[in-house]
Amino acid sequence: MFAFLASSGCTLRLIIGACIRRYFPDTLWSTISDVLLTNIVGSSIAGYVKGAALARSIEEHISSSSASVSDVISTSSPRSSENSDSSTFRRSYRFIPSSLILDYSYLLGLCGCCTTYGSMMSYALTLFINPSYYNVSQNTPSTFESFSDAVFSLVASIVLSAGSFRFFLFAGRVAPIQLRLKYLFLVGGLSPLLIGAILIAVNGPVTLLGKSQIFSVLLSPLGAFLRAYLSQNLNSPTRFVKYTGTLSSNILGTFISAAVQGYYFYNDESLGFNALSVGFAGSLSTVSTFVGEIEGEEEEGNSIGYTTITVVLTVVTSLLGFLAGGWRA
Repeated sequence: MFAFLASSGCTLRLIIGACIRRYFPDTLWSTISDVLLTNIVGSSIAGYVKGAALARSIEEHISSSSASVSDVISTSSPRSSENSDSSTFRRSYRFIPSSLILDYSYLLGLCGCCTTYGSMMSYALTLFINPSYYNVSQNTPSTFESFSDAVFSLVASIVLSAGSFRFFLFAGRVAPIQLRLKYLFLVGGLSPLLIGAILIAVNGPVTLLGKSQIFSVLLSPLGAFLRAYLSQNLNSPTRFVKYTGTLSSNILGTFISAAVQGYYFYNDESLGFNALSVGFAGSLSTVSTFVGEIEGEEEEGNSIGYTTITVVLTVVTSLLGFLAGGWRA
């Protein structure tokens, strides 16, 4: 299920990007919104799932509290004590399948692969170094214009993703559980079914771009599994950076994406490198988990420090990756 949802997240990212490039071709809006909207959508779903999990934990806590009170009252009634164990068991295990499997798979699989930190950073870097790569304008922009476009795309993606996460976190907490589960299954189930129609209607599966998108979807679970492995083994409250696993995955994904962009600076696009950047590195790095960890910090100073460390390290990493990918003997 995790691999299926990871492919679904990458597919959803490709669908949004294809629609943007089709209706807003060769504009700054298409360049920025390609990654911006995918990060907002993925962060919104992540916030909704997280809110649903919080609401469910509150309901389970209330149920367990009422169960403990009823156990105390039922001690004076032998007949009621006969059924107390079975009712408590049903009440306690009512939501375990969705809480252990559904939430984890959606947060790390679908949402993590729909959002991409590496592409966001490499896009911003390319807007600054080589803005003509995206055909943003017929005229060569000044250094200040290129820098402002790069900063705007980076800041807008992080701020709007965090805002959408917080909004849907509240929405997920107040919506009924039945509606939440139906909505989540709908989003996760439809996205892989649409990939064939999107490829045929927009690009065609026989073109280089169509083949690259197919390989990107196939490579996305590998990046998602590596991200989950790093998070499980490196995230720890005792470390200087609590979310070292997420930071490591974003740094690695940013380096790969920037290296591919640096390679394309001197060479034509290739099927393998494009799939490596969009599929593997795009699913390895994540914005939804990043903004979720920022929102989850109780102290504002920790959130600011974690954000600053992540942005600074990934900016340096993207520069090194771009130079490594563009270096020629």
